[in-house]
Amino acid sequence: MRDLEVLRALVVARKMTAAATQLGISQPAVSRTIALLEERSGRQLFRREGGRLVPTADALALFAETTPVFDALSKLDRFSWNAQSHEPLRVVAPATIAHHFLQRVIAGYLAAQPEETVSLEITTSPDVFAAVADRKADIGISDSYISHPALLREPFRRSFAVCALPAGHRLADRPHIQASDLDGENFVSFARRLTIRATLDRIFAEAGARPKVRCETATVVSAVEMVRSGVGLSVFNPFPVALRPDIGVVFRPFLPRVAYETAFIFAAEGPASPAARRLADFTRSQPIEDIYSAAIA
Repeated sequence: MRDLEVLRALVVARKMTAAATQLGISQPAVSRTIALLEERSGRQLFRREGGRLVPTADALALFAETTPVFDALSKLDRFSWNAQSHEPLRVVAPATIAHHFLQRVIAGYLAAQPEETVSLEITTSPDVFAAVADRKADIGISDSYISHPALLREPFRRSFAVCALPAGHRLADRPHIQASDLDGENFVSFARRLTIRATLDRIFAEAGARPKVRCETATVVSAVEMVRSGVGLSVFNPFPVALRPDIGVVFRPFLPRVAYETAFIFAAEGPASPAARRLADFTRSQPIEDIYSAAIA
């Protein structure tokens, strides 16, 4: 590569002294390098005309052939690795996970990684999957399941559905709530487009229970508020809302059990970015005091 650098410098400068100065080497070193290159190629690369070195057609052809390589190397030299490392880590998550869990985790992560920045996008689980699959996010978190060739799920927390009741409700003293117990009860369900809605409808149908759906909502946070306000009971994943207890609402295990896995979502093709992996590892390392969920190793 060095001999090609010398050739290219000499093609441009047309003088040994100028080429040597540009490269920071001696004039004899330039002369020796060109002589060796001519010997190796078996071709004359320069001829003298009036005190200048004029490149031959072979030298100009070699110059043209190597230009793309040296252009690429020049771009690499100008590439700012430091600037790249400060591109925000793009994180995407549903509202409940973001507000009740992820924001606190990100705050701790940024304190531990003072040179990094994070961009947090709050959206629906389907949009979480789409953002990661389309490479618009580096890492997602969701408790919804998906099987997609472009995505990789890495579960880190397991939980089971609870029934949320207003404090003082006649069923609140029970150790657990069965689907049949909710027959005729005012109920806060979920939007029909959500998987949890189809799951609950099936469970109630199998139990012969017909709760009175008074309200449909799209988030667990909203469901908790509806329960607290006395609209009805609800059934959902307690992680992470149970991390911030709501005064006036009690949780009881729901039967039959409905399992949830909260998982990191990565693009399946290629490794996760170093920052995304650091955030995932940091999240796993955080102590979580929650009787309704457990870590997945």
